[in-house]
Amino acid sequence: MSHTVRAARDIRSLRTNVRTAVRAAVVLREAKGEGMLAAGGCVAVSPVAG
Repeated sequence: MSHTVRAARDIRSLRTNVRTAVRAAVVLREAKGEGMLAAGGCVAVSPVAG
């Protein structure tokens, strides 16, 4: 009985970890995209500013 409960708890925490990892990956991808845009903007603007 306790083994089943422990297994269920492990599965639940695993699922939570996967969800957290997916969310982190999405945030990282968005941040990377924004970083590229910002870098591109800086590259495009710096010759004008310089």
